[in-house]
This record gives sequence, structure tokens and C-alpha cells, in this order.
Amino acid sequence: RRSRENEVSYQHELRLTLEYEKKCEKRAVETIEECEVRLICDRNRKCQKVVLETDEQREKHLNDRCKRRYQLRTIIEHQNQNVDPQQQFSKPQNNKNIITTHINLPITAADI
Repeated sequence: RRSRENEVSYQHELRLTLEYEKKCEKRAVETIEECEVRLICDRNRKCQKVVLETDEQREKHLNDRCKRRYQLRTIIEHQNQNVDPQQQFSKPQNNKNIITTHINLPITAADI
């Protein structure tokens, strides 16, 4: 039973790698990052039922990392859309939609 689950997990891993190469290889850096985030999220959704008990922590870590990267990217995109480069360092106006630039997440090289 365990070896079959291993095989299913491995096949999915392989398919995911091929999918990544096909969809992301020739795109711009930002798009590759977005694609990675999306594929990690997809993997979490699709693989959850075949993941081995010993891999639960890894799965949780992947899921947390995916959320963190997605949130960080969303914050950055939000700022890029709403902040005029000239206004960037001026005092923010009283607008509830503006997200503060102070991000205190523990980000390592592995997360990026």
C-alpha cells in the first residue's frame, strides 16, 4: 500500500515538473514566480489524499509557504498599482485601501 502511494506521489511530482517546464520555462521572471506559486497551490490541493503520513509536515510547510508567498506578492502588486513612484516616499494619505510597506514576515532565500 505504501509503495503504491509512493508511486502515485512520484508520478504526480513528475507530471508537475513537466507542467511547470511547459508552462513557465519561456516566460518572464515575475510570471515564473507566479506560476511556481500557483503550481505549489495546485499540488497541495491535488496531492493531499495520496501524501504519506511522514510527509504531512512537508505538505503543511509547502502550504504555509505558498500562502505566505502569495500574500507577499499580492501586497507588492497592490502597492505597485496604487502608489505613484513620485509619491512613494511621501506620507500615505488617509485611505483604508493602502497597505503599509512594513512587512515583518520571516522570508528566506528558499521562499523566493
